Amino acid sequence: MKIESYASNLERFRELYREVDRSEIMAAWDRCTNPNLHVYVHTPFCASVCKFCYYKGVEFDKRSEEALYRQYFDDYLPRTMEPFFPVIESKTVRNYFFGGGTPSLMSLETMEALFNRLPKFRETDSKTFEVHPAVWSREQIDLLADFGFSCCIVGVQSYDAEVLARQNRLYASPDSIHELVDYIKSKGMAVAGDLIYYMDRINADQIFAQDLEHAHDSGFDILSLQLNYDLLKKKHLNDRFFDLVMRSRIASDYIWEFEGERTLTVEYKQTLKCLRVIRKDVSREDYRDRFFNFIPTMDEGSKHLGKLGQRPSVIGFGSYRNPRKNTFSNIRDNDSLYEYIEVNDDWEPRHFVTYEWYEERYFDDAIAQLNELRELGPPPKGLRLCFENKLNVKNEDHIIREPDSQAVLSVVWDYRDESTDRYIDQLRLKFPHWKWNR
Repeated sequence: MKIESYASNLERFRELYREVDRSEIMAAWDRCTNPNLHVYVHTPFCASVCKFCYYKGVEFDKRSEEALYRQYFDDYLPRTMEPFFPVIESKTVRNYFFGGGTPSLMSLETMEALFNRLPKFRETDSKTFEVHPAVWSREQIDLLADFGFSCCIVGVQSYDAEVLARQNRLYASPDSIHELVDYIKSKGMAVAGDLIYYMDRINADQIFAQDLEHAHDSGFDILSLQLNYDLLKKKHLNDRFFDLVMRSRIASDYIWEFEGERTLTVEYKQTLKCLRVIRKDVSREDYRDRFFNFIPTMDEGSKHLGKLGQRPSVIGFGSYRNPRKNTFSNIRDNDSLYEYIEVNDDWEPRHFVTYEWYEERYFDDAIAQLNELRELGPPPKGLRLCFENKLNVKNEDHIIREPDSQAVLSVVWDYRDESTDRYIDQLRLKFPHWKWNR
């Protein structure tokens, strides 16, 4: 198997992030008072590398690459996890999630050894496992049930053989997917399915309409429906996506996960990764507490500032030569966030801090910048100076500083006239290091 050089990716990480040793990360975990924790365990290998997939796992054939498999699961992953077991033991684990890649590539022996190694595993009520519909066995499902898993996620993506062939994804027939769903449910676990609209341009509407009908017949408890990841901002495709969903049987037998809480609009959908629906006979409490309670923690914590105390921290393990899937962790407290990724190029885990936010430092930084602005005087009418967290959404009318600090000062104008232009010119002279869009 050919593996491309990872050196350029590591250089890019060093430019963007701060590399730290494990002692700093352990100290950050020691300071964390948030009692709740989610644990993510990554399988980096895939039976095939799908063209549509953003994360691009490492293509892998266990028959010819047994040594690589053993090095990852028997050596690297245990060595990477074990130093953090005291962290897990000190917290209340709300969910264990096994993602990929393709976790169902693991052998029964690997799965059992991994589950037995993890702290508080059997006592954790919510456990989730991703299953490839063309790569699984009944014995694997039996083992998941024996260890008390609450939910399996089946990455169908499409029921159409030709579209999957064009996307380099292994095919599973509708009948075999129905069989898999039935077997998972017979073992007392919930089962979720993933579908993607517009995987390519060939018969996209016809294929997705057919996929929705097959998914309905499969009997999934939960469905995650999404537009092709790279096309989320295409309004006409969003319109069509909703139209196809609402005209299918899914609309009558499933409800949106936030039904009654948020109005579902195309504009709101454009802020989401997927439209997630729940079969009407599934308890909303079970969905939130056992089956899909991991959802708020699957994105980088820096997207959720302002709600840190309401969300569990996340500790993630497992990485292998993938610039888009370097397993992240985030340490959340009410007044701080520390986020880092794990990178594995040479079988020694490296860690890079990707984001830090501390409430005390934020206010100190804001005061320092206000003192710099004092000599310019107050801004004219129609122009506002705003302090934000550095990852807040930018728009074209904002001038955002590339922050040395956590407090991002932005300049926003409602209109341009002589007084605002004069003030903006003064700002340009005083702060030439800002990223000026105009």
